[in-house]
Amino acid sequence: MIDLVTANLTLDRHHLRAWSGIAVDEGVGLICIVEVSDAAGRPVARFEEFLDASNHRTNPAWPRDDTEAARQLQERALDRARAAIAANTLPTLNGHRFDEH
Repeated sequence: MIDLVTANLTLDRHHLRAWSGIAVDEGVGLICIVEVSDAAGRPVARFEEFLDASNHRTNPAWPRDDTEAARQLQERALDRARAAIAANTLPTLNGHRFDEH
């Protein structure tokens, strides 16, 4: 992956680390990987958001600029993590890949 955007934040005793960029090994497109740890630093969940390159380039809802699209993809992934923390369902995200085709 070629990194474009990173984020680190703490929410309700959870640490969220996210990085987004151009997918190289995972397929052609943009990817955001989110890792969530508890207050003691133990991993709780890791999941991915993926935006297929053809959708990125043809869907007007996504910006053409890779960095801006990666930032928006990351915001969507972080929103998913925040919602799971609020609903106490964070472990259900672990290992999932959410694809936007």
